[in-house]
Amino acid sequence: MRTTEEKEVLASIRKGNVSHYEEIIQKYQRLVFSVSYGIVKNEETARDVAQECFIKAYQYLKTQEIGNFKNFICRMATNKSIDFLRRCENRNSSIETENAAVLGEDSSAEDHYLKQEKSEYVRRHVDALSEKYRYVVYDYYFNDLSYAQIAEKYKISVKTVETRLYRAKKLLKTAMKEDMI
Repeated sequence: MRTTEEKEVLASIRKGNVSHYEEIIQKYQRLVFSVSYGIVKNEETARDVAQECFIKAYQYLKTQEIGNFKNFICRMATNKSIDFLRRCENRNSSIETENAAVLGEDSSAEDHYLKQEKSEYVRRHVDALSEKYRYVVYDYYFNDLSYAQIAEKYKISVKTVETRLYRAKKLLKTAMKEDMI
């Protein structure tokens, strides 16, 4: 399906022709699944996320015009997958907190202090990085942005983001080793 054909199909869907949405799903289902699976690393979950993406995209499509559907659906798959992981992380965190309360293993003030010191230690080293590495590290690790979101934010390629994160990790590792000596 070419871009002009796709725009016509999307316009038809917006006008209420639901049967054309099946064409869109057929065209992008593998791509959406791949994006989701790459993040959640679970086939069943990736299928659920993909299905949710197509449902949400259809609802959005009924009220809004989507310029580039491929970019739109990929971004949605990325965000929905990340949201899923965050929900799981929050759920696991609350379960761990409940288990600690049941077992009477409340973290001590010393543990809290050590975690805070470690966090400050890492941030000091990140702050010492050159600007192009520092911003990417902060956005990825502290602001939980995806490679694609960072690339879009700084108008650089995703590959550049990957390279900068890789180099930043190497620089941090070296700096922290030297700091320990």
